[in-house]
Amino acid sequence: MSTDAIGQAAGISGPGVYRHFASKADLLMTLCEEAMDHLIGGAERIVGATPLPHRALAALVALHVDFAVRERRVLAVYLREQRELPAQEYCGLRARQRQYEAIWCGVLGACADLPDAEVLAMVKLLLSMLNGTAHVGEGVPRARLVELLELSAAGVLGAAGVGSLVEEGWVG
Repeated sequence: MSTDAIGQAAGISGPGVYRHFASKADLLMTLCEEAMDHLIGGAERIVGATPLPHRALAALVALHVDFAVRERRVLAVYLREQRELPAQEYCGLRARQRQYEAIWCGVLGACADLPDAEVLAMVKLLLSMLNGTAHVGEGVPRARLVELLELSAAGVLGAAGVGSLVEEGWVG
């Protein structure tokens, strides 16, 4: 994406982008860091405030679904461009992603009787599915998209042996 297109989207000139960011990589890293700050911070608050693992898991699903739907364009850029970051920044970002996944693994592991490798696999699959929201067009109303994502997440978690999050009122 050109700096002119970035500037136009932000309501400034293309060269004006460089008054706020040293480079396009700096802009991308800021976008990625802010996304991870939101997700990790939210997940940590949920785990700290929600003693029941099934409720914490439902709240983690709601957190990620809300982010994926509300920040669909940010998520699309994040997913598409993160590998374009310089190696050191990309490695740091991957570490933050693993930190977020570890929070999910701790909660899912408390809910499902699965080996650690399978818990991690289920978390990666679930987050990948939810992140696929970035590729869903605007044709689905927001409320319906949230519902579809929560039901899909409940299906994945049910396959992990968590039980019915829908029937028990944790999602949906």
